[in-house]
Amino acid sequence: IIQEFNESSNSYSILQQTLNEIIEVDHDAIMTTQEAIREIQRDTTLDSTSKSKAIRDIQMPPKKTEAQHMISLSDDERSAAVLTWKDAPKCSHYECNCVIIAACCNSVFQCRICHDDHISSHKIDRFATARVICKSCDTVQPISNECINCSIEFSDYYCNICKLWKSNDSRGTFHCDKCGICRIGIKENYFHCSPCGLCIPISTANDHLCLIDKYKQDCPVCRNDLQTSREAVVTMLCGHPIHQECLSQLFSSGSIPRCPMCKKSVQNFDTFWDSIQNEIDAQPMPPAAETGAPEFVQIICNDCETSNPSAPFHFLGIRCQECASFNTTISSKAQVIT
Repeated sequence: IIQEFNESSNSYSILQQTLNEIIEVDHDAIMTTQEAIREIQRDTTLDSTSKSKAIRDIQMPPKKTEAQHMISLSDDERSAAVLTWKDAPKCSHYECNCVIIAACCNSVFQCRICHDDHISSHKIDRFATARVICKSCDTVQPISNECINCSIEFSDYYCNICKLWKSNDSRGTFHCDKCGICRIGIKENYFHCSPCGLCIPISTANDHLCLIDKYKQDCPVCRNDLQTSREAVVTMLCGHPIHQECLSQLFSSGSIPRCPMCKKSVQNFDTFWDSIQNEIDAQPMPPAAETGAPEFVQIICNDCETSNPSAPFHFLGIRCQECASFNTTISSKAQVIT
């Protein structure tokens, strides 16, 4: 009985000590959380909405994705982690039967774009990728286009240089050594223009405006790099390049589509200019004395870059007397003629 009592007493002491340690840890955590909340409340640079969000994130931290969890691990912990293709976030960019293991952080992703979408601390070096995981048998292996275990083919198109796998490649893809990356399209339909620094359609070889490093810049609308873009790139009438989708946005803006760089018309609008003139002819301006509007104004044409000191004014538009364009601007220093 005495022995059982002593054993019970020892167990109770151990339990009590453990509880005290837990309470002490919880108390420290509570004090740290409360101090962080007080710091947020004292911050005069935050509005009430930002303070509420910051406090909520402290009290209920957002759940980490598997990719973010892998990033938070130490190098030794990541090396010891069991990698599986199921850890990769869903991908909307490419279809293939493997996932990549990013060399920079040992995390699993469906493609390089997914890595940069989910990880904000760094960008992936696509050329450094050395391992993949088969989606069929979950085997980790060196890069190739065929699984070393189950022999399944990973994709219809594979580039050993860019570390790119693409299935259902209906638009075609080819690698350009001069560009240094893969391009979308049928290789036979493109040629690399060295001065421009990009592969362009052969159909435009004789009439495209060739400019030094024309494509080594950002899109003037979305500000994303044009040379490495996955989106189609076109050239406006002025010679400046732009994403085709961004050009479509200019057309849907409700105003004359003009190059964001030089303000010139993005294409030939002669027919459209004539239609504006027909509307002007059908509804001439009332006498200036009745409307208070000027009869003539000084303009600058954005298309031909000429200045006209006495262009006829109309609320529908003012036509350039040199090139017949309506892409004109009333000079801010103009002497209005009435």
